[in-house]
Parts: sequence; C-alpha cells; structure tokens
Amino acid sequence: MIRHSTEIKKNEITIIVLLFLFGMSFLNLANYYLLSIFMIGLILVIQKGKVYVNLEIFWVIAFLISFLVLDYFINDSNSIYRVAIWTMMYFAGNYIMFENDKGDKLIPLYMLALSFGFLVHAFLSVYFTPPYIGRGRYIYDFWTMNLKNATHIGAWCIPIVSLLTFSVNNKSKLIKAIVLLGNILVLIINFEIGQRTAIFIICIMLLYTLYKKLTSSLRNMIKTLVVLLLIIMVIFIVYYLNFFGLKEFVQQSILYQRLVLQGFSLKEEPRFQRQLYAVSHFGDSFFGGYAIRSQVGQLHNLWLDLYDMVGFLPFLFIVLFTISNIRNLFKIVKNKYVTHDLKNALVGWFLCLLLQFNFEPVLEYGDGKIFGAYLFICGCINSYKYIMGRKPLLSKPI
Repeated sequence: MIRHSTEIKKNEITIIVLLFLFGMSFLNLANYYLLSIFMIGLILVIQKGKVYVNLEIFWVIAFLISFLVLDYFINDSNSIYRVAIWTMMYFAGNYIMFENDKGDKLIPLYMLALSFGFLVHAFLSVYFTPPYIGRGRYIYDFWTMNLKNATHIGAWCIPIVSLLTFSVNNKSKLIKAIVLLGNILVLIINFEIGQRTAIFIICIMLLYTLYKKLTSSLRNMIKTLVVLLLIIMVIFIVYYLNFFGLKEFVQQSILYQRLVLQGFSLKEEPRFQRQLYAVSHFGDSFFGGYAIRSQVGQLHNLWLDLYDMVGFLPFLFIVLFTISNIRNLFKIVKNKYVTHDLKNALVGWFLCLLLQFNFEPVLEYGDGKIFGAYLFICGCINSYKYIMGRKPLLSKPI
C-alpha cells in the first residue's frame, strides 16, 4: 500500500473542486477550469525540474497531432478546440500526479469529482430546462440552452457508475452516499430520457461488484446475498404496490417504451449493424473523410468513428495508446503495494468507459469532454506507475 504521506494539500483540494466544476461546466466556463488545472500541474512540474518521457506520451502526442492535421486537410475541419481540451486533460493528469505518492487516495477522488460534475450537469439539463417537443430524446443544455441528443446527456451519467465497486468497498460513508445517490439519479434520468447504454453498464458494474463481494470472504458472501435478497424483495413490493408512484413512473418512461413496448434485439440494433458494416468495409475509409458514415450513418464506436473521420494513422495511434493504458492498468492491479480502493476505482473506470466507447460517439459529446476525462485519468496513472514501482517506506503489501 503506497502512502508516504496522507495529508491532502490545498492545491490538491483546489484541483478536486476545479474538476467538479469542469465536469458540470459550471456557468459554461469549463475551459477556464481546465486551463487552471493544467497550469497548476505545469507549475508543479517546473518546480520539480524534470518530467517522465515514455512511449505512451509519444502515442498520445502522435494521435493528437495527426488527428488535428488530417481532420483539417481531409475534412476541412478545424479541430483545434477539441484537441486543445484533450491535450490539456492528458498532460494535466500527468503533471499533477508527477512524483505524488498519494495517488491511491487522490486518483479516486479526481474520478469522483469529474463523475459527479458530469452527472449534475445531466440532472440540471433534464429537470431544470423547458421540455422539448421530442419528449426526452432531445434536451436543452442547462447552461447554454442548446439542444442536445439524449445519448449525449446519457453519456454524462456513465462515469459515476464506474465507481460502484470502489464505493461499496470504501470505508468513507460520505463517498458511499455520493456514489449511491449518483447511481439512483442515473437510473431516474435514463428512465426519463430512454437511454439504454447507461442501464446496460449499470448492470455490468453491479455484476462485477457482486462478484468482488462474493469472492472476498465467506462472511461477506453471506452478508451480500442476504442484503441483495432484501433489496430485491423491497423493490418488488414497492413496484407491485405502486408506492411513491414507482410503477407508473417506470411504465410511462421512455426507456420502458423503447425496451418493452417497442422490443429490443441485438441483431436488429442499428449501431451494431453499422459497426459490422464498417468492419467489413474497413478499406473504404483508409484515408478518412467519412466514407463509411456517408453510407450507413454514425458508427457509435470511438475507434471506428475516429478511423472513418481521419483515417488509419490516428486510428493506429489511439489503438496503441489504448493498449498502453490497459497495460498500465494491469501493472497497477498486480502491484501488491497498491490499495484495493485504487484498484477497484481504476478497474471500474476503464471497464465502464471502454464499454461506453464501444457504444457511443464520445468524440462528439461536449467537444469530447468525456474522452478528455478518460485521457486525464490515463495521464494520472502514467505518472503514478513510476511511484508505485518504488519500495514503499512506511507500509506493508496488501
């Protein structure tokens, strides 16, 4: 368990607050909060007088430059705004965790701040803006009053779901309460807007959390099964007797209409049909230019959408970058000196976001802020892996 010091400094508290404000785009000033975080990280690195350079940093720089240049020349599109966000997010994460031995505590808190910020933005947009004619499928952004697709709003709900396992096993009652409240809000919002991806990912995370609890010890297994049965019984009774109008809310929701009344089939799901088409016609968009999208529409997959947009070279770099991040994750999970809290938080984060990247066009949501949040945590663990590799001074392996 790596922890040479436990006290959180003022600049780290400031970063947590700024990440929350960035996530919720408070007063539509997200870029100013991001710039502040980046500058704090840059000052910290300058004070220490050195930086780590490795292959992952090369992949991310190569991806960002090739994306910017090729999107301009192939699609006549200026992506400098999105690329600036992604660049600052990755290097902000990399810089603020540089030579910082409190990653086991800080990285989950950074995740929580970003995730809850995104969720608050979604909640405000769904329940505190005028209803649109499309009822749920198009929603006004709370800060800008611009119309956004329901899938965009639903995408903001996913990061908080990733912290389920972390919160269940965390000792802090406050963290447990925030994540539990957050996931209840995710369910309510997604029933309202009819977004299926978030519900699917919640189910995956619940199964993973259940697996972790059942395999930890016999006592935990029995306790978990008893609590689970009680929860199922309570939900069934409340729903069947329509307490608090729950049955009416569910049956009148857009999600219920999409899943139950209209039916759902993986074989007939348009996004999977499009992705299969993209794979079978992979050579059609080697140089980008939306050759595949012009035939079947948006692919709802980060890697395929990127390939169709700007071609093979940025696609190759982002695939290599993704593989590098997964390798970092495995190194952290296998390291006996890293806390279970950090392991649970990171596994949940990568599991949820990589699933989301397979189902949603996250590059285009909020100028890629969800993708930027992913890059931020990747930057954090790319720096932290150097600290965790050192023999801890004060703690024993777990």
